[in-house]
Amino acid sequence: MNILATKRGWRVRPMWIYAAARATLFACGATVARVDAQPGAAKAAKISFNRDIEAIFQMHCAACHIDGIHMANLNLGSYQGLLKGGAVLKGAVIVPGKHAKSYLWQITQLKEPWPAENRMPLGGPYLSAKEEATITAWIDQGAKNN
Repeated sequence: MNILATKRGWRVRPMWIYAAARATLFACGATVARVDAQPGAAKAAKISFNRDIEAIFQMHCAACHIDGIHMANLNLGSYQGLLKGGAVLKGAVIVPGKHAKSYLWQITQLKEPWPAENRMPLGGPYLSAKEEATITAWIDQGAKNN
């Protein structure tokens, strides 16, 4: 029990009130966590090409499209390379604001059809769901060079 000072004197407050209050706060916190974990939560955060997208490219694309080798003439080592495209995928590989129309997004998806007939990165390891969500959010936010 908890002792509480009131205008009329001291009053004893049973602990079950605190337990109920804690349970209510916990339930509210769990609800907030579930809402935050829903798909699209990455859209709320501003995605940076320099901070977020380049890191994904370095991890998954560097061997073929960054480190001095630009297979299919596609350079993912710079933002300008995304706009230029390559020999197989002509033109920009991103369509700012429209991830589903962007070759970059299409070619990394689990299901076909893939532009150029192959899923990337060729032979894996493929992008995690979080990395795919980051690229999706970045494209939908306008695919800015920041």
